[in-house]
Amino acid sequence: MNCWLNIHTPVARGENRRENDRYVYLQDRGEHFANEISKGDFAVIYETVTVQNDGIITVNGKPLPNPAYAPRGGIVAFVRIISVFQLEKTPYEYNGDIYIGNFEGEYVRKSDDINKPIVPFKVIDSVWMKECKRHFVPHLGGGFRRLKPDECRAVSKLLGLNLQCED
Repeated sequence: MNCWLNIHTPVARGENRRENDRYVYLQDRGEHFANEISKGDFAVIYETVTVQNDGIITVNGKPLPNPAYAPRGGIVAFVRIISVFQLEKTPYEYNGDIYIGNFEGEYVRKSDDINKPIVPFKVIDSVWMKECKRHFVPHLGGGFRRLKPDECRAVSKLLGLNLQCED
């Protein structure tokens, strides 16, 4: 079992925030991960607190209205991967990054309040410092990466789970 970290940009107005939280999205630069992720793996979905490009989200070069919701800045969902990689017929650009497809996940944990994270950044960083001896840097690895065993243990502690984090 692997545990992955997937960074989400706050969703644009008109998009379904709750539905978006279940998916693990791969950018073109992370295409090699498509063969490394398996059904049964877990993913931490982390939403950033900022939107690049002065707060304007673009899809295929067209600007969309500012996010409909305040960015949550923390872990917004923890999911189990339940699908194989679903390649987009046509890759799409979202906020300056090219996305090639996704994995579907089922919720293991999600916030009861759609407008709040399960665990905010400050709490994540505090536990990361204790468990991993370093600060939590969500964008390390370009917004998608496999968590190291100590990071997996930190997530397990943060979410009150009993994950089997291999060394």
